[in-house]
Amino acid sequence: MWRWWIVAVAWLPQSVWASVPGFSGMAPLNDSAFVVVLDRKSYAEGERLGIVRMTPSSGYEYRPVLIEEWRSPDGQASDLESLCALPGRDGEFLLAESGTWQGRYGRVFHVRLQGERAEVMAVYPLPRRVDSAPGVDGDNVEGMVCLASDQGFKVIIAERGGSSHYPQGELRLGEFAPRSGRLEWQDEPLMQVTAPGPRRPGRRAISDLHLGADGTLWASATDDGGDAGPFRSMIYAVAQLNPAPAGPLLRPVLKRGKGWIIDGFKVEALSGPVSGVADSVMSFATEDEHYPGVWRPLLPPLTDFDALQW
Repeated sequence: MWRWWIVAVAWLPQSVWASVPGFSGMAPLNDSAFVVVLDRKSYAEGERLGIVRMTPSSGYEYRPVLIEEWRSPDGQASDLESLCALPGRDGEFLLAESGTWQGRYGRVFHVRLQGERAEVMAVYPLPRRVDSAPGVDGDNVEGMVCLASDQGFKVIIAERGGSSHYPQGELRLGEFAPRSGRLEWQDEPLMQVTAPGPRRPGRRAISDLHLGADGTLWASATDDGGDAGPFRSMIYAVAQLNPAPAGPLLRPVLKRGKGWIIDGFKVEALSGPVSGVADSVMSFATEDEHYPGVWRPLLPPLTDFDALQW
């Protein structure tokens, strides 16, 4: 006896099936969207820039941004780890690679965003202290903040730390003058940075930076057990911006105060809150290596780092 079965197959658009990539840096585009960078190496196909946009129906969506011409003899970006928006110049950003590899890369790209495309306007070198190579863990820039200044912009970059050359994190200062096409870096670091708690193998003191509206400079730190994890991240206050023209640009915090501990995720991107999410004070995104990335808003912090018994 023959029996006939009807099988219904539902077709879903590709965006439903595709996992969200990991994000290694984030900056605000508007009050409901962020520009993000991806840390693909030079030989890897795929976009290096994207947009995360809040949506009423699905929480958020990710869209890739196309850059056709990178204006550099080393070709497309390799290992982008941070970016910042240029205040007062809508749609313009600086994107930074982690550092040099055997004398190549280590670039900062000045880009202008137009919809889901971006144009590279100019390319500048990062400061180089230790060139990475097989067996050499050199410079690793993983955070960047841009501030308006009389000459153009002050650019703060963060070395992540956690290596023999950089046991601690470091903040360095540059001056960016787009009209004259100059990005110049100070020789001495602004300050050294140590993450809360005891040092551990795989601890990176800075995986991104975020400057709050009140002038607090925040950093994320990560404990990285490998591409399969486990991960732990902390978001903590590093310094306070000095609003006065005289004196140091940053004043290190005397006490850690309150922050966040986020278990199971590798936070590599920080930015501000998003409209439409009540009570959010900051947002983060992750680069979880073998796992899909996530974006999430944050409530005010509860963890008192000074009171923890490590």
